[in-house]
Amino acid sequence: MSHNIHEQTPDAIVFAGDWHGYALQAQNVLHAARDQDIHHVIQAGDFGMWNDNNHQRFLKRVNETAKLYDIHIYFVDGNHEDFPYLYSFPLEEDGTRRVRSNIHHLPRGFRWNWLGVDFLAMGGAYSVDRKWRTLNSSYFEEELITDEDILNAVKGGRADVMISHDSPAGAPNPVTDDPIRQAEGIRQFGQHAIYQANLHRQRLKTVTDLTDPALIVHGHYHAHGQKQYTREHTRNRCDVIALDEGGASLYKHTVTTTLNELQLIATENRAK
Repeated sequence: MSHNIHEQTPDAIVFAGDWHGYALQAQNVLHAARDQDIHHVIQAGDFGMWNDNNHQRFLKRVNETAKLYDIHIYFVDGNHEDFPYLYSFPLEEDGTRRVRSNIHHLPRGFRWNWLGVDFLAMGGAYSVDRKWRTLNSSYFEEELITDEDILNAVKGGRADVMISHDSPAGAPNPVTDDPIRQAEGIRQFGQHAIYQANLHRQRLKTVTDLTDPALIVHGHYHAHGQKQYTREHTRNRCDVIALDEGGASLYKHTVTTTLNELQLIATENRAK
């Protein structure tokens, strides 16, 4: 089922990478959106959903700024979220979770349509830093995409734009495509962690194989890149935008697009 979120159709959208609960980074994005008269921000996971004092202050400050600027923030979940806390917020009638008045979680497999453009949300990733974390305290098994998540995502058929936290296997990636950075990842996190992370990317690839988006926007890797590739499964082309985390420049951390631009992408996608 495709929803029309809040029955509001934006003229333009700002996509943003990981915030990790840092209010200043989030507010920088909101300031930039305000300056462009943009009222919709979509954030690509590792948002900062934790039930502690620091993150409660983060949510309060960011929501206050969003309300002041009349901006609604929509986010997919990353791997670094407190999932029991996130899931304690009930689903609204429109299918989202409203965690604050102007902050909304987009569950995995959630679809919506703006001006004929079909969007798909698909959070989740494997935490390669698990050896420094504690299960059910600083990381949760719910971070991983499940079979049910995959079924929910693909049952709606083709999507035009997918917002994910992880990037699917086979898609160009500024970290996993770099042998030096891959070797550094293995040295730092261990071979098993990188192997599990790659398995998760394969699960996400199942989603993209069956929904065939023309544009993927993701975070997670704390690196910026934009490339096009031809998907093996369908031979269709897809643009992939990797967004850096919030400590990077806005150029690397965000991308702004209009709905008219996305309409062109959607039209071309459906003509294939």
